[in-house]
Amino acid sequence: METCKKNMLFMYFGVLLFLSFQVSYVSSVTDTISINQTLSVSQTIVSGGDTIVSSGDIFELGLFNPTPGAIGFLYIGMWYKQISPRTIVWVANRESPVRSEKRSFEL
Repeated sequence: METCKKNMLFMYFGVLLFLSFQVSYVSSVTDTISINQTLSVSQTIVSGGDTIVSSGDIFELGLFNPTPGAIGFLYIGMWYKQISPRTIVWVANRESPVRSEKRSFEL
């Protein structure tokens, strides 16, 4: 069990390291979000809302609901843009989702 926790911790820091390189790269192009700018979810959560797309058009970051159309909680996540159905690869707030009434995320 302890080995599993160590592996999860190692994986978590690996993802953070990967994202730190991605953020520095993304910051140098136009696909960024600024301080006080918001990402919002459209009124129909099924279709999504504002997202940030990587410069290579591979990844997309935004708010999502794991059960489209359901009222409940939203997550901040990253998924493959070109793969359908949506394949989530990273979730920032897996343990503490926000209520879907909020419908926006601000840095």
